[in-house]
Amino acid sequence: MPTKQIQNIIIQAIASELEAYDYYTSLSRQLIDQEAAKICKCLAEEEWQHRAALKSLLDNGLTALFESPGDSKLTDHKPVPRLSAEMKPADALLLAIKKEAQAAEDYAVLAQLSKRDEEKQLFERLIIMEQGHKAHLEKIYHKLFA
Repeated sequence: MPTKQIQNIIIQAIASELEAYDYYTSLSRQLIDQEAAKICKCLAEEEWQHRAALKSLLDNGLTALFESPGDSKLTDHKPVPRLSAEMKPADALLLAIKKEAQAAEDYAVLAQLSKRDEEKQLFERLIIMEQGHKAHLEKIYHKLFA
């Protein structure tokens, strides 16, 4: 995969992390359930840390960090709506769950493409965190809407 394509993927991942941060911050202010609000605040903080880690990769250059296995189809996802506080809460949580799952899948591809253990471990940690976010959101969804 060309470096420019990897760069674009990471730029999109940064944008997704920022979108999630904004959404979870907004949602934490709207939720009446304090436990759910606290979880959303923690998720927002983690998304901000993910953004910082990805930005660091971009700032340090990508050429030597990734292998080129051909087209991984990583950028072929169908567009999904942007998370918004104006969405119905149940729809927004389901969309957030889907986005967290997709982020974990994207990071798995980037981990496979990583040449150095340091970057591979970063993406593997991001996978675990995104899976944890998905689990937290599923817990909130079932508590509020199931």
